[in-house]
Amino acid sequence: MRPLTLWLCLALALPALAADGIRSHRQPQGHNPDFADALAGGPDFWEVTGLAGGDTLNLRAGPSAHARVVGEIRNGSVLRNLGCRMSGKQRWCHVARPQDSTANGWVAGRYLRESSYQP
Repeated sequence: MRPLTLWLCLALALPALAADGIRSHRQPQGHNPDFADALAGGPDFWEVTGLAGGDTLNLRAGPSAHARVVGEIRNGSVLRNLGCRMSGKQRWCHVARPQDSTANGWVAGRYLRESSYQP
C-alpha cells in the first residue's frame, strides 16, 4: 500500500472511530453520576478534614445545605463512603460511621479526603 493511500485511509477512519468512542462513554440522559462510588473508583472510607479548630461537620438528612441536620462529625473522623453526587455546584457525599451504617447522612464533599482506614 502506498504511503498516501495509507494516510487517506487513516484520515477517513479516525473520525468515525473517535465518534464511536465518545458515544460509548456518554451517560444516559437524566443520569446523575456518583463521583465516589465503586464504578468511579472512589475510596471505601473518607476522613473529615479542613474544619477550623473546635468546629464540627454537619451530617444532613439530604444532599443540601438546607436539609435538616441529623448529627455532627468531628475533624479526623472516618466515614464509610456510600457514594457522592453533585447538587448544584457542590459535591455531597452519602456517608455512615464505619461500625454502624444505619446512622447515615450527607456531608459537604469539600471536607472529605480519602482515608486509609481498614476495618
